Amino acid sequence: MKVFLIRHARTVWNDEKRIQGWADIEPYEEAKKVFYERVRTIKAEPDVIFSSDLKRSLISVEIIKRIYGDIPTFIDWRLRERNMGKVEGEFYEEIKTKYPELWGTVDVRPEGGESILDMADRLKRFINDFIWFSNINGWNTAFIVSHQLAIEVLRRAFLNEDIDESIWNNLIGSGQWIELELS
Repeated sequence: MKVFLIRHARTVWNDEKRIQGWADIEPYEEAKKVFYERVRTIKAEPDVIFSSDLKRSLISVEIIKRIYGDIPTFIDWRLRERNMGKVEGEFYEEIKTKYPELWGTVDVRPEGGESILDMADRLKRFINDFIWFSNINGWNTAFIVSHQLAIEVLRRAFLNEDIDESIWNNLIGSGQWIELELS
């Protein structure tokens, strides 16, 4: 099975370098165009699409459907980005100064939020359901539309790699994707 982990179209908060987490921010028009141009270069056609329930992912799914047609789509809240609690909406640079313990770690929770390991548990439950559901339906190619950090956690979980501090080194940009070949 081929799985494409696709990061949603950019938002103003991405450009302003603000923490989004679970904040429900929509992509802007130019970002939608860039997303469209990037995704249409994928040389595989999906049998199914799974998406986070946040607007930036849902709107990105609608763009994908303009390219590939009306593909069966399943929305799952577990594909959300890391819940950053009270620091959502703040600028990255301010957070790095005020809460340096949130960067480069996987086990620290922001107030009202979750750690990367918490997020990994949630995403691993999604993967178990995804694999079971895909096997039953005989899907060969799946698009999963999610968020930057969530995609790297998904990649590692699919490949049974450690969820550790090196996770911060492999983050992809908006409209980019990672292709996995699963057996």
